[in-house]
Amino acid sequence: MTLIIAALLTVVAIAGKWLPAFLIQKFFGFSTAQRQLIFGLSSSRAAATIAIVLVGYKARILDLNILNATIILILITCIVGSMVTEKAAKQIAVDETQNTPEDENSEESFSEQILLPIAGGLPSERVLEFAEFIREKRSPRPLILLSVVPNDHEAELNMKKAKKELEPMVNYAASFDTKLDIVATIDYNFSSGISRMVKELRADLVVCGWPQHRGFIDRLINDSAESIVNCTSKTTIICQVTQPLALHRRMVIICPPLAEMEKGFVQWLDKMSLLALELSIPMQFHCDRTSRIAINDNIAAMPSSPNLLFEPMKTTRDWENLSRQRKRFKDDDIVVMVSARRDSVSYKAFFDQTPEQLEKHFGGISKIMIYPASYGPANIAEGYVDIVVPEPIHIGASAIRHIRNELSQFMRKNRLQLRQTLQNKRRAKKKRQKKSDKP
Repeated sequence: MTLIIAALLTVVAIAGKWLPAFLIQKFFGFSTAQRQLIFGLSSSRAAATIAIVLVGYKARILDLNILNATIILILITCIVGSMVTEKAAKQIAVDETQNTPEDENSEESFSEQILLPIAGGLPSERVLEFAEFIREKRSPRPLILLSVVPNDHEAELNMKKAKKELEPMVNYAASFDTKLDIVATIDYNFSSGISRMVKELRADLVVCGWPQHRGFIDRLINDSAESIVNCTSKTTIICQVTQPLALHRRMVIICPPLAEMEKGFVQWLDKMSLLALELSIPMQFHCDRTSRIAINDNIAAMPSSPNLLFEPMKTTRDWENLSRQRKRFKDDDIVVMVSARRDSVSYKAFFDQTPEQLEKHFGGISKIMIYPASYGPANIAEGYVDIVVPEPIHIGASAIRHIRNELSQFMRKNRLQLRQTLQNKRRAKKKRQKKSDKP
């Protein structure tokens, strides 16, 4: 009886919220996504509903079946409301992205600024060479090597020391006709120093080397590459070049769904195409059909384009565990993983584990992580990078995935042990039978 009442209440409640949203859409000329957003935000029932039912139950106007059915109603409407709201909000963000014109032929596009922050030691010569390959050749602005010095009593001495240590990199850059400027700044926090200098220098692109010997995700130490990603909304490229760039034979780009809706999609696609042209290697994309169309359209508009290959991506689950995909790659490949910042349209929960998996399973292969510029709230939080904001939803999803993997491995191991034990028992039983059969 309770389930029948719950089903009836749920149907009436959802229909009662969807119909007004539909009428509002028609009256004000809203889009379907805006209608769904109105419906999702208004469909959930919680405190007021349970309060009314409890009052009726205590007054013995309503029985226990109505109370239980109301609890089920609250559960269903809250789930439906949150799911519809999230989907509608993403669709609205996608629609606004498509309607936002970008002047790619402006003068600023020919005067880009690439910033190379130092995180955990001197940048490698190959990272500097990589930055030169993807730099807009028509830009008169030099590459900038940035060092953030702690604001303490030895700050001035450390600034002079940092500039002196970076002078060999200037000489190396001059060997292949690249102008490199050194900038040292003082700040209490490494991330806030990067964020401030990105604004002051009007940097368009941030390039840094792959962290070594500490693991990629290190939330306790705020001078890692991940903190650089979180402190700015600009396109950020983290690379590890294991061999000279000229020795590579293919570029494999893993592009998640909706990547074409990110603000920095055209920028990173242009940079990777420029790198492929410089190295004379093909670009192989793993993406869905919509992303493939966007990639073809943008590369076709370029003056010159590299050879393009496409591999359909049926589901993103194929790339959640990169160890299964290792056999697809060769040692002379460049693996490019297009990720996204949290709250971005194309963000997936498994992106948080992708850098660790790349470092673990692709240690000897050159790899690049790209975080495109986004329309998300990263720029709002730039002034509050010293404050660590907990994100229980994302951490919970990662923890659940980790527990699931550990349990599956544990069960698989126990299953093998159990199978081995049973086989040993059977062998022992056969031996005993043979001994008993002997006269």
